[in-house]
Amino acid sequence: MMRRPNQPSKPGFFEVFTETSDYVQADRIRSLTHTLMSHSQRLSDHASKAKQDAARLEAEVGFLSLIVAATLRTLTDKGVLTVQEVVSKLEAVDAADGIKDGRITVDILRAILGVPRPEAPPPQPQSAPKPMLRRNR
Repeated sequence: MMRRPNQPSKPGFFEVFTETSDYVQADRIRSLTHTLMSHSQRLSDHASKAKQDAARLEAEVGFLSLIVAATLRTLTDKGVLTVQEVVSKLEAVDAADGIKDGRITVDILRAILGVPRPEAPPPQPQSAPKPMLRRNR
């Protein structure tokens, strides 16, 4: 029995399992879209946390600056030291690392104060990321 040329053929056994029809492609696209959205959400969450951390650190630095300013004002108001003495000490400490840039590292501050750096805590075991299960296609 011969097939007519215009009549579509029925898929064979192998073709049924390796079908690349529009339905299969749409399912693959849905799966990839879901994965992409999941990754996008995680990136968004990380960016949001980073912004919160930066805002928290900025607030803490502002608070510490306020404490330093209030302490210096109290010391100068009581006549314990003068503003010029503070400025000359700032310049001397700033030059301690060999670079006059208006700041010092924590290590230089520790050296000036004679406070050794604490030992690093032992590394925490990191949990391995869970493997992503993939469907065979």
